[in-house]
Amino acid sequence: SGAVSAGSERARALAALLAPFIGLLLILVLIAIYGQLFKPDVEFFTAHRIALIAKQTAIVGLGALGMTGVIAAGGIDLSVGSMLALTSVTLAQTLVWGWSPGLALLATLCVGCAAGVLNGVLITGLRIVPFIVTLGTMLAYRGLAEALADERKISATAPDWLAGLLNPPAAGSLQTTMVTAPFDCVALPRFDGRVVFTVE
Repeated sequence: SGAVSAGSERARALAALLAPFIGLLLILVLIAIYGQLFKPDVEFFTAHRIALIAKQTAIVGLGALGMTGVIAAGGIDLSVGSMLALTSVTLAQTLVWGWSPGLALLATLCVGCAAGVLNGVLITGLRIVPFIVTLGTMLAYRGLAEALADERKISATAPDWLAGLLNPPAAGSLQTTMVTAPFDCVALPRFDGRVVFTVE
C-alpha cells in the first residue's frame, strides 16, 4: 500500500510537470491539422518559422525569468513590457545616431539598469506598494520610449554579432544560464542578508 501510494504520488507529480508541454504539443497538432485541412499549400513547420518563433520566445522568456524572481519574493512589476520597449528603442535609436554597436549596447544596459534601480528605490526607499510604483513607471517608461522614437518606427542596422544575440543558439544559452544561475545559491541559507527562493 505504501509503495502504491508513493508510485501514485510520483505519477501525479510527473503529470503535473509534463502538463504544460503536453498542452503545447496538442496546440501544435491542432495547428498542423488546420493547415492540412484549410491551407494545404502553405507549409508551417519550416526552419525559418521555427527560428522566428524561438527568437520571439527568447524575448518573452528572458523577461519572464526576471518576473519569476520578483513574484517569488512576493512582489509584482507591471513595467517590464514598457522597460523592454524603452531599452529596445534606446538601442535602435543610438545605432541610428551613429553610435558604435558596443557603445549602443552599453547605453541600453545602463538605461535598463537605471529603470530597474528607480523602481527599487521607490519601492524600498519610499515604501510604496510595488503595484502602484510599477503602474506609474509603466506609463512613464512607455512615454519615454515613444518620445525617444518620436512615435515612429525606427529602422536600424545592427552588426551580425549584435543581431545574433536573439538567435536560437545564443538566446537559448543565455536563457539556460539565467535559469541555472539561482541553483548556485541553493546551498546558501541566506544571500545578501535575504532568504533565497529557488526551485529544486
